[in-house]
Amino acid sequence: MLRILFPFLTALLLFSSCADTASDAPGQGSLLLSVGTRRAATMRTALISSDNLQHVSYVQLYAFEGTTDDAPCVMSHNLGWTQPTGPTAQQTFQLPTTALHIDSSTPYTFLCVGLDNLPSEAQSEGAATAYHLPQAISIGSRLGDAAAHLASGLGAQDMARAELFAGTTAQVLEKGQKNLVSVDLYRRVAGVQVYVNDIPDGVTEVRLVLYRTQHSSVPLVKQTDDADGTFRDYATDSLLDSQTLLSLPVTSQTTAESEVEIADGGKPLVKQEGAIAGGAFVLPVEAPTAGATLRLQLYKGTALYQTYRVTIKETDGTHTALYPLRANCFYSLGQLRRDENDPVSLGEASSDITLEVEPNFEKDHEYDLQ
Repeated sequence: MLRILFPFLTALLLFSSCADTASDAPGQGSLLLSVGTRRAATMRTALISSDNLQHVSYVQLYAFEGTTDDAPCVMSHNLGWTQPTGPTAQQTFQLPTTALHIDSSTPYTFLCVGLDNLPSEAQSEGAATAYHLPQAISIGSRLGDAAAHLASGLGAQDMARAELFAGTTAQVLEKGQKNLVSVDLYRRVAGVQVYVNDIPDGVTEVRLVLYRTQHSSVPLVKQTDDADGTFRDYATDSLLDSQTLLSLPVTSQTTAESEVEIADGGKPLVKQEGAIAGGAFVLPVEAPTAGATLRLQLYKGTALYQTYRVTIKETDGTHTALYPLRANCFYSLGQLRRDENDPVSLGEASSDITLEVEPNFEKDHEYDLQ
């Protein structure tokens, strides 16, 4: 089992109302927001490893008055995230509450969205650019419409390099008390990785291909699965010419490289000689009803040479090729990490190749943000 975690951010929102004021009008009290993270604030331009890293450089807070799909956005605020990269980070903000009722009766939904590049960096790669955030959600927007949509004129390559986080919580703010609200942010994208060696002679390209075109949007509020387990946390739109998730050239240069640069500027990973590696982010996708969710294809020039179904191992020990790609899960053919270096051998592969999935990204409460 792949022992990885997609880390998260924890936002602690502290509201305090004026106990000596009789009015329940908006604007009572103050709002104190504390944001903490295990990894912080460097732009993630590419996914190459399953190591436990996240790269957030901007966080936007939205407050919706209510908890239903029709709840309107009444507050949108740049939290001014400035923390440097490190194992832990924390920052506290004093925010206005003029748009909020601290009256012990009005429920609010708090949505925080984390981006891996700054909105001011319009020409750079990242979620702010790819999904036109935070502007895509404005005052008056409906909670049910809160989604990340691929910006006009952009394509699959832009989504592949955009790391997007979001999290929500609902709470009534109690009058005359300090109200502590905690929001955990998790990735709203999945990750895919290919790390293979023993590539057959003459193969010039390795592709990881999805069974359908990719979705170009994702709800920012996680959607709950049906009672029977049917996956619902995905959008329904499609992006033309987007089935290829990864296209990895096989050349003397790509197979000879021993170091793989990573986006956080840290020490490069060392891949095995003769191997190729690559990764990408992808928005959640529902499972197909037939065929296979993913296929690995080998090309010699423009001719398709070999196709493998990519399967996962079920809890009962059986294998299936029909599975969704879930947000905050990592789907890896081969493992390239700081502590693991194990490519899949195509010389030993049959018609099916099994990838490894870590779907259980447990919350980490080793640090206290009180």
